[in-house]
Amino acid sequence: AGPADTVYPGANDNAAAIGVMLEMLRAWQEANYHPNRTFLFVAYAGNGYETGQNPELPLDIERFLTAKQGFSSAFQIEAVVFLQGLGDGEAKVMEMGSGGNLRLLNLFDDAASQVGLKTSRTREGIELSGVVTRQQNVMPGDSDAAPNITISFKGWARNSGLPSDDLSQIKPDWMESIGEALSTALMTIGQETIY
Repeated sequence: AGPADTVYPGANDNAAAIGVMLEMLRAWQEANYHPNRTFLFVAYAGNGYETGQNPELPLDIERFLTAKQGFSSAFQIEAVVFLQGLGDGEAKVMEMGSGGNLRLLNLFDDAASQVGLKTSRTREGIELSGVVTRQQNVMPGDSDAAPNITISFKGWARNSGLPSDDLSQIKPDWMESIGEALSTALMTIGQETIY
């Protein structure tokens, strides 16, 4: 609740993404899917608040890995997938932004195509850190060196942070489509021996 008890439900930003993530995990469990690598799924609250993640700063992945003792040293981060706005947007088009990492973009583009979902890419620079980090001997587990991609619906932020971001705006069929694309891409990553 905000000033004058105005309620900001946050249905699309970002409860819908959490719903898609949880449903995907339920489907994986039901299908008895066992990936060849470890996935760590994180949902957090407090974005923009003093005790939460500052939305003006890049997400601190290491902070989540140190939330449980032993995580930081046990995992090497090979890729990070950010989900936001998976329940509504201006068009039923999966928007992808990856800092120019073509491998992740192509993987998610192929996965979306397999389930009949159109895609678009956000305008961004070309990612060269993969070449630079290898030359500088940065460990592949360093979160700064890990390739990342953000998945959302095109125009997802139009109601973000507004009282109108409520359940009435959510489109379950959109969530199902993007969830299938997400699951397909992650299952591919989970079966590859080298990413």
